[in-house]
Amino acid sequence: MKQLISGQNALSRQLEGLMEKQAANTVLLEDAIQCLCALERKLDEQRPQEEQRPREEPLHKRIKRAHNMGIAEAVRRLHNSENNPHKYDPQTGISSPRNQAVMTYLLEELKTTFADADPECIQACCKTYFETLRSKYNLSQPEKSQLRDAIKTGAKNRQRKRRLLDSRSKVVQTDAERELWQTATVELMSGEEDAIVDGRPVWIVRSPSHMNPQLSELCEELQRRLEADMRYTILHHQRVKADGNGHDGPSFLQL
Repeated sequence: MKQLISGQNALSRQLEGLMEKQAANTVLLEDAIQCLCALERKLDEQRPQEEQRPREEPLHKRIKRAHNMGIAEAVRRLHNSENNPHKYDPQTGISSPRNQAVMTYLLEELKTTFADADPECIQACCKTYFETLRSKYNLSQPEKSQLRDAIKTGAKNRQRKRRLLDSRSKVVQTDAERELWQTATVELMSGEEDAIVDGRPVWIVRSPSHMNPQLSELCEELQRRLEADMRYTILHHQRVKADGNGHDGPSFLQL
């Protein structure tokens, strides 16, 4: 029986690791674009005039194109189609002759499919996909290795905080707890860093620096409820409190 539980525990943790890795990779590209946005503008200012990127669009246009997932997906599929000879060159700006030709091709093809859509929206989606490829190319450069690692670590940490917030939300019980829990955000959840303690994989828990005392107590109580469930403890590493000197043993009272 012990061997069966041990085997199930190992398999469950492997599955969780794969799921976390996939989730982190999903948000990695989005985080990369945000981190490199300022750098991209500075680099483009130094390029020849014909390769300069257009000025940043108004916020309402960015929101509009970001939410039009149907057109965005169509742009991606058309651009990456094996039958499409027109591909963006991420090494040059959006205004380069080649990329302008690709933009024109995508627009003409998609106008037929999305006849009722605003042409500006289609064009914005085409620009968004270019920015995605451009940022991905820049991140692949050797000199960006530290930035890649930082983005990946940050994405993984945020994903774990989201998971922690969602898990605790499921064990809120009273109306008073629900009212207080409405003030909880992803940023207020503790960070969980991978580590090995006594030969076992654990999570080093680092609590946020600022927390409402009442919300802090509620987080501790919700975590206790979670860890009282054997299914939860099987699927998650043991949490170890972090302090200035490293760790001080298992803790089930962390945020």
